[in-house]
Amino acid sequence: MIVIVLSLMLLSLLTILVLYQRRGARHMRALAMTDELTGAPNRRAVRPIWQRNWSEATRRFARSSSSTSIISRASMICTAIRSAT
Repeated sequence: MIVIVLSLMLLSLLTILVLYQRRGARHMRALAMTDELTGAPNRRAVRPIWQRNWSEATRRFARSSSSTSIISRASMICTAIRSAT
C-alpha cells in the first residue's frame, strides 16, 4: 500500500514538473520572438513570413514570361509580396 501511495506521489510530482517545464519553454519561445520593450515581433518571428513571401514572389517571377522588362518583373514581385502579407 505504501508503495502505491509513494508511486502516485512521484507521478504527481513528475507531472507538475513537466507542466512547469512546458510553461517555461513557451514563455522563453515568446521572449525569443518579441522585443522585450515594445512587444513587437522581432526578426526571428518575421523571418519565416518573409521567407514564405519571398518564395512565392520568386515562383511568380519564374512563371512570368521572359519577354517582360526587368522593371515590370520587379513590380510583379513587389505586388506578390504585398498580396501575400
